[in-house]
Amino acid sequence: MCVVGAGYVGSLTAITMAAQCPAVHFTVCDINQALVSKWQKAVLPFYEPQLGEYFEKATAQGNLSYTEQVEAAISKADVVFICVNTPPSKPKPFEKESLGLKTDMTAFFSVVRSIGKASANLS
Repeated sequence: MCVVGAGYVGSLTAITMAAQCPAVHFTVCDINQALVSKWQKAVLPFYEPQLGEYFEKATAQGNLSYTEQVEAAISKADVVFICVNTPPSKPKPFEKESLGLKTDMTAFFSVVRSIGKASANLS
C-alpha cells in the first residue's frame, strides 16, 4: 500500500491503517524531504489525539515506512492513495474572489503521471 503525501491526511490515513492492519505494509512517500525526515526520526510534525500511540504501534510492527522516492514506492504498490495538497488557485487580476476559486490540481496530476509511468513499466 502506498500513500502519496506525508502531510496531515496522508500520514494519519497510513498510520491508522498500519496500526490496525499489521499484515499489510504501508509506504508513505512525499517530495518534501524535511517532512519525510521528521517522520523517519519519529518526530511527529503535528498533534492529533492518539497519533503517537498509533505511530508507535505501526512502527513497532514494522509495517510503516516513509520515503522521498515517490515513483519507486508507487511502482511497488498494489494500491495507491493520493493525499496531496490541492489548494485554491490564486484569482487572476480581473476575477473577483466572490466568484469562487478553482482548485490547484498541480500536485495531484503530478502523482497521476507518476502512477502512469510506474504502470507502464509493469508490462
